[in-house]
Amino acid sequence: QKLLISATELHDIIPSLSLECNSVDPDLNENLMSEHRRAMLASRNSVVSSILSGIEATVSLFDPPPHKSIFGLDVLRGTMLSRYVGARQLWFSRPKSEGGGMVDVIHVPANPKGTKPSNSKHIDKAVLFCNPNAGLIEVATGISLIGGNVAYGGNPCSWTDFYTERGYDIFLFNYSGFGRSYVGKERSLNEKARNTCAIMSRIISKLLFGFKPSPTSLKADALAVATHMLKEYSIDSLVIHGESIGGMAAASTARILSSKKFFDDATSLPKSYPTLLLCDRTFCNLPAVAARLVGSWTSPIIPILTPFWNTDVAADFIAATCKKVVAQDAADAIIHFSSSLKKGVAIAKELKKGATEGVGNVIETPLHYRMSDFENVAVFGSKHVEVPKQYRQVQAPIWPVDKHFDLKEAFHFAACARRIGKVATSLKRKMLFNASRDSMTYDDEEEGIEITAVFSRDMSIDGQSSNENQSTEGDERNSVILEVWETLARCDGLAGYPLGAAVKEGDDCVIDWLSCVTIFGAQRVALKAEKRRKPRSEIVVNAIDFDMGVPLRDDDDEGIHEQRLPPLPIPGVISLLTQLYKDKIGVKDVEKELDYCIKVLEYVMSRITATNNLKDILDVSHFRDDFDGVATGRYLNLNCGHNNQYSTEEKLQLCSILTEACDHSNSFV
Repeated sequence: QKLLISATELHDIIPSLSLECNSVDPDLNENLMSEHRRAMLASRNSVVSSILSGIEATVSLFDPPPHKSIFGLDVLRGTMLSRYVGARQLWFSRPKSEGGGMVDVIHVPANPKGTKPSNSKHIDKAVLFCNPNAGLIEVATGISLIGGNVAYGGNPCSWTDFYTERGYDIFLFNYSGFGRSYVGKERSLNEKARNTCAIMSRIISKLLFGFKPSPTSLKADALAVATHMLKEYSIDSLVIHGESIGGMAAASTARILSSKKFFDDATSLPKSYPTLLLCDRTFCNLPAVAARLVGSWTSPIIPILTPFWNTDVAADFIAATCKKVVAQDAADAIIHFSSSLKKGVAIAKELKKGATEGVGNVIETPLHYRMSDFENVAVFGSKHVEVPKQYRQVQAPIWPVDKHFDLKEAFHFAACARRIGKVATSLKRKMLFNASRDSMTYDDEEEGIEITAVFSRDMSIDGQSSNENQSTEGDERNSVILEVWETLARCDGLAGYPLGAAVKEGDDCVIDWLSCVTIFGAQRVALKAEKRRKPRSEIVVNAIDFDMGVPLRDDDDEGIHEQRLPPLPIPGVISLLTQLYKDKIGVKDVEKELDYCIKVLEYVMSRITATNNLKDILDVSHFRDDFDGVATGRYLNLNCGHNNQYSTEEKLQLCSILTEACDHSNSFV
């Protein structure tokens, strides 16, 4: 665009630069004028050619011309296949009900390095890997650019190496629209007409009627590959691993396969497939991802633009009656904590009785809470909005009377936590301002007055100004509130997300935090307590089991103090807040809010540590649940980011889960 503007300006300037020719030779004057006209014509042609080049490049994105270079996906595929002994390329047909076509598949067998691969149709353990967004098997989606099962040094650096070294055959494939996989009748690029009408016809047809890939085509591709695998091979254990958007294809395939009946060829006994479903850093639905990455206004827009897209991964995951794992990183930069599959399943279990519709939407905070926050008063202190009847008598849940918390209790907890954080942040700013005001020069005084005017809205509840809060008693009270907020903000959510970070994101994120603590955080506590159990003794949860010992990664994008400190276990937070609550003068401004937060955290702790609840939690964690309710699956907490490889510790945890699911528990129904 800048080049086009410069060329246009040059075109306008050129006439003013005409040469004043005083030569008496007419032939010389004519030659000079001809050169001048040619230069102007060339500049005009350059503008036109740049526009045509842009149009041609855009058209090529939708209808690529024949690839004339010898270097392409074929070379990459051949290079990759040469690194894995026994690896081969397969073609699996797509169902005609989904438009037909073929899926490009690569099978990498599990063989120790240096051994000859077997041609047997029997596979002990197999993995179907569903690619993340824009993933191609030719360019190392699931396959490393280095390594393989030929002789090499180093640790496994791809999912293919990870699984094959542990005895799993792995099947990788390209979605329709990627690589050589296609829908319908495919023609080579050389056979396609390149005239304008043919190109526009193909573009319009693809955009309006046959756009691929789509959620439907992704699910159909994965199901087609899984069906052919079970038909062509005798597989004892089948793991379906879907990463990112691949989790949508994996969950849908697992739901369909788990509802079918299979029989063992040797014994004729019924078998169930898949053996394990692993949804790895996946979303609950696509509108939820857009709402967090772009804005909440996209939630109603996306269903209108894509009315036939079904991206409800949470529903498929819950409906799959197989062993299943949800792996998530709370600090994922692409899949936000509140758009993750973990959050969708937790909200469906805790607040919606299994329903998943709208679990990823941004929930609007009730008006009376928003007005209280705007007026900078207590949560029920708004002078302009009356508190609704259903909220006036809201009480903290009590275990075991309340098996779940409701939305009113969750919103009130979020409002109380936000109020404490706002008061503490305001006091901290005032203290920093008062400490630096005396050292200001005369030139800084005007800026100090403006800052004081800004801070004047953040007065304490009893109306005292910042000058009046400089007494010793006021400083002590301020320090108590600051300590309350620091303790509460560092409260560990057991799912990788501290409470302070959730409060910063919004009230709906606090509700998500609360749901994940009670559903998936409880699993981590129970599993840790189980490791301490002595033989032939009951499992008892102690305070030490809440300490995960993993500090939150230090993003420090805005210098938030609580993000630079490790999270505190819930029992320790309750103990500290209870001690601070006894100082009635120190917590006067947030007394009711603090009391409610303490009671909610006590409910969470009582619910997690209840003996009769531990058995259900451990049954889910060890794949012993009977799927008669909302089956949440096992939770694997990650700290590796979105498309990065697992850390060594995370790989060990995954190996333990795979062993428990595939080796120690057979796949017979």
